[in-house]
Amino acid sequence: MTETEFRIPPRPWVGVLVFVAYCALVMGAWLLFEIDYKTVALEANIPKGIILPLSLGALAMASYAHYAGWWRAAFYEVSRLPYLGVLCLLLLPVAGVIVSSMAATQWAALSVRHVALMALAMLLVGFCEEMLTRGILVVALRGRFRRELWVWLGSSVLFGLMHATNAFFGIGAIALAQVLLAFCVGSGFYLLRRLSGSLLLPMLVHAAWDFSVFAYEAAPAHAAPERVLFIVACYVMSLLLVGWVFRREERLGHRGVA
Repeated sequence: MTETEFRIPPRPWVGVLVFVAYCALVMGAWLLFEIDYKTVALEANIPKGIILPLSLGALAMASYAHYAGWWRAAFYEVSRLPYLGVLCLLLLPVAGVIVSSMAATQWAALSVRHVALMALAMLLVGFCEEMLTRGILVVALRGRFRRELWVWLGSSVLFGLMHATNAFFGIGAIALAQVLLAFCVGSGFYLLRRLSGSLLLPMLVHAAWDFSVFAYEAAPAHAAPERVLFIVACYVMSLLLVGWVFRREERLGHRGVA
């Protein structure tokens, strides 16, 4: 897609502006309703701490992407089907995290309403955070950088920094670890977009990951050491596969974007 097909030309500063506005919206809601990271998944806090601000954020980003002409570029690109094996290799530890987390959750301790609220909230998280970082930011960065390496790095760094705000909402310095880990898993979500050719897959995987983790943390039935192993494997695999894909594409001499 060429710049002439966009109503607003993609530029990094535009993407960063949308990023800052989204973070300000979520932080504002948490400050207004006095919610912190440790309590946001409580049944009473999900509607006002997640569903309300993210519904507004989703509407705003979808409206912007449509008006600016970024919608198709944000959602689709050339499918990397030759790397289907890499896609499956990346999804294996992700599936391990989701399945092990859900298997170790004491579902009887959660009300039907609580589970339904978590499911809706995590769908919104998956849509909003992927639309922002792997959608709008990817389009914005591609408007400036010809090397896809910088697009991955910029979008993944900002995805990590998004989690730094949790330091002000109850977890302190632990947020620094979240930034690093979010960068790693964000690299995996970036690969899911590149390898599948659509933003839909990382949205759904992101939502399923967060739902399983939130449910487990809300009502753990027992310790699940295998869950930790899958999480670590996902982080490591994401970085290794990103490096492999970029190295291979540089040898082939193409960017692999729409």
